[in-house]
Amino acid sequence: MGPGDTAVDAGCGTGHNLPLLAEAMGPTGRVIGADLTDATLEQTGDRVCSAGSPRSLWCRPTWRPLQYPEDVRGIIACSSLTVIGGYAKVIERGYGALGPGGRWVVLDYRLPRWWPDRLISMLGPVSAPFGGDTSMVRRHPREPIQEGAARHRSRNTTRAIHGPDTTGQD
Repeated sequence: MGPGDTAVDAGCGTGHNLPLLAEAMGPTGRVIGADLTDATLEQTGDRVCSAGSPRSLWCRPTWRPLQYPEDVRGIIACSSLTVIGGYAKVIERGYGALGPGGRWVVLDYRLPRWWPDRLISMLGPVSAPFGGDTSMVRRHPREPIQEGAARHRSRNTTRAIHGPDTTGQD
């Protein structure tokens, strides 16, 4: 990713990554932050404005209908996909918007295999302020990320060999 590109922070929280992304995208690029709660987006706005990142946008989607702009160069999701109940659709649409050479970077969490099931209920109060609940432990965004990455690589390999699809049937 670089100057002039578009980057999306899917689950931007209070916007810690947005000024850094805006700096990397330069004055001609775009940075879009999306999060579920108004309270975090209010803090995002404050952070982005104080960092002087006027080309950063932030929004509050309901995640399932989240529409990415075309030809996104990069998507990041830091500790957010597991919180989103419809994460597989968010991932699918994200990969659909990634342009050739685009990247999706995910930092998320999962319980270790040795974690006792009897302790899962203790995670509810810890994850609730971030929009999570104990159902998060059964979510595994790694699988749709790997599937999407394979389709993205395949699609871009086909484009490189045959050229871009001008029929819109891509």
